[in-house]
Amino acid sequence: MDKPRTYEAEYKKEAVKLAKEVGAKMTSESLKIPYGTLYDWIEKVFIRQAINTHS
Repeated sequence: MDKPRTYEAEYKKEAVKLAKEVGAKMTSESLKIPYGTLYDWIEKVFIRQAINTHS
């Protein structure tokens, strides 16, 4: 079984930024990141922003 791939924080940040511009599906395909993985990153950013705006 393959070892899970790890991604640097900066890579995740840039991938989420790109997803906001062109969409998650296109981003996951172009960067060869599983869609679910990218979606998780986007969701975490969304939650973090929501918490920060309500603090």
